[in-house]
Amino acid sequence: IIGNCTTQLFGRVGSPAALDTVQALLAARGGGGGDLGRLVRGEFYITTEGLPRAEKIRTPLCLTHHPRNPPDEEEVVRRAAAQRGQG
Repeated sequence: IIGNCTTQLFGRVGSPAALDTVQALLAARGGGGGDLGRLVRGEFYITTEGLPRAEKIRTPLCLTHHPRNPPDEEEVVRRAAAQRGQG
């Protein structure tokens, strides 16, 4: 499936075998990801069409992990507005 995805996000990788696999995938897309084993919560490498190589990004909010229920749409909009200084 990974070979058919044009956009991929990679977070911290722990096992040596998985690290080798992800680094090979990133190398095939232009390189990057030398610190995959040391990424912190909210840090990812992204690859997609139009990027010459993987780029490291930091996300302030990840909807896939919350200590309580994920925020609803209104809460996401409120937080985004607050980050832009509109709230």
